[in-house]
Amino acid sequence: MISIQKYLLSLSIVATLSVAGCAERGHLSAPIAGSQVTPLELRDYQTEKFDTNDVALVMKVLFDVLRDEGFVVSTFNKELGMISASKITHFNKKPEAKLAFSDLGLTLKPERNISLECTATVAQFGGGCKARIGFQVQTLRSSGKAKNTAVVESPQYYRRFFGKLQKGLFLENQNL
Repeated sequence: MISIQKYLLSLSIVATLSVAGCAERGHLSAPIAGSQVTPLELRDYQTEKFDTNDVALVMKVLFDVLRDEGFVVSTFNKELGMISASKITHFNKKPEAKLAFSDLGLTLKPERNISLECTATVAQFGGGCKARIGFQVQTLRSSGKAKNTAVVESPQYYRRFFGKLQKGLFLENQNL
């Protein structure tokens, strides 16, 4: 009798969590708080498919592109296909910061010191592979502590970054 009660209690918990999970999924088409894009649109900007199924090659080229862009790679996990990196930028003048923030598609108040964080995953997908790369900006206080954080939502910024990755893959395939 007790085992039946435990079973029914477990079943009701699982059912409740499943319904709650489905309710949350309904928000995927609504914009993220303080954002003009939906999570699905953002994921679309952040994802690129490649003709090669060589995940290790895409990860190597991604590592190289991040380094070329001034990022310091802090995590490189080939088994999980995950890379994380960051770079700190200091602007001498506020107009430089405004220009950079507009390029990133940010609505944050421009600050002179920012940290641009990147997380990327690369995995096989169909006959090729796919990379999802996300960028996040932290405005920094003069002490170096984070003041504000925002996700980079500019489709142009992601397109330019993926263009550099495509060029890197082309050069790698040509042994250049």
